Amino acid sequence: MISYSAPGKVYLYGEHAVVFGEPAVAAAIDRRVFTSVEERNDDIINIYSEDLPLRDISVRINSKGDAEVVGGEKTLAPLRYILEAIDFVSDKAGEELGFNLKIESELPLGGGLGSSAAVTVSTIACLSELHGLNLQEREIADIGYMVEKKVQKRASPCDTFTSSMGGVTWVETGKSLERKKPVEIPLVIGFTGKAGSTQKMVARVNELKKDYTEVVGPIIKSIGDITRTGIDAVEKEKLDELGRLMNINHGLLMALGVGNMDLSRIVDASRTAGAVGAKITGAGGGGCAVAVGENQKKISTAIEANGYEAFITNITENGVSRE
Repeated sequence: MISYSAPGKVYLYGEHAVVFGEPAVAAAIDRRVFTSVEERNDDIINIYSEDLPLRDISVRINSKGDAEVVGGEKTLAPLRYILEAIDFVSDKAGEELGFNLKIESELPLGGGLGSSAAVTVSTIACLSELHGLNLQEREIADIGYMVEKKVQKRASPCDTFTSSMGGVTWVETGKSLERKKPVEIPLVIGFTGKAGSTQKMVARVNELKKDYTEVVGPIIKSIGDITRTGIDAVEKEKLDELGRLMNINHGLLMALGVGNMDLSRIVDASRTAGAVGAKITGAGGGGCAVAVGENQKKISTAIEANGYEAFITNITENGVSRE
């Protein structure tokens, strides 16, 4: 049995603006996806997960590399990432193997916490060892990015890089990704219970910018300026400054139309409970908000008192890891 895990992530600053060339800061969190692979003596691939909407799915890969899926929806999002990961690694290895693949997740699906990247990265790591490739973390991140781009059509390398490498990532479109020095920042995640659609939210911001370029352009530039200013607060663990800039970032994301009442309630509950900052993380329209504050338990309890799921987490330096 080969087992690997990979972390989810939050955006501290910069989502949506990064699509338009502005920088963003992401951080790996200590909630993970766990993937295990066991080789079979035939060409069948069985995929199973209690945590993702996958139940006893079998995949037969023929000599042409075509996949026949039995027992599940072929368009199911997690399955598409897994199948593409299998395809990329099999092509690189020059061989096709049968195996049983099991996934366990501590991340809510569609929560904006990089669950698809963590599934992709941990799957690639398992298959790399199964095929004897022994890919390094950066290679896994690069293949993961190709997988996400194939599935999503348009993707950022940030999610798979952060999940593979761990820690804090500085990302700027068209430039290299940079892993920042280790930091300790107390986080609380609030989940609306509703999945957000990255594609829909990105399209909404694009349309808004097209219709009101002179208004929306400066908002996007301001988010970029927050990121450029805020990275110092992240690296020096200045929680008050980090939080104030997160609050401004949240207001600008709301102005772009990617918030909703659930996210606003989570953010307001977090701040009332003592969070120095709280904001949407990810695409918005649902999903999660992230709060920063020393009294994590009080913040978590306040979010739950408003009817939402909450969990305490921290930034982790551990990227993709063998279990």
